[in-house]
Amino acid sequence: MRHVMLAPLALIGALAVSAAAAAQPVAVRTEQVPYGDLNLASKEGADRLQLRINAAVRRVCPSQSGNLVETMQCRIDAQKAAKRQMTVAIARAETRPGFQLASK
Repeated sequence: MRHVMLAPLALIGALAVSAAAAAQPVAVRTEQVPYGDLNLASKEGADRLQLRINAAVRRVCPSQSGNLVETMQCRIDAQKAAKRQMTVAIARAETRPGFQLASK
């Protein structure tokens, strides 16, 4: 199955770190978002991928993390990372119509 960037789409949600915890490692969660069944050269396919990304962002950056500011920053960062990867995948689909990767 295809994933964004021809490798797993890693939605990255890095939680904001307080000044007191700055010396400790930041927790980073990732999630793969498959798109092999979508035609990213179409608006419908791109829209469907965006819906999948939105759902993955909510899972990677859950609102029950305790701090609304951290949750929102995590979601913003994850959306930015996913958007860059999605843009590349769409551009590849548009320049190579009919191109399919072998499914796993």
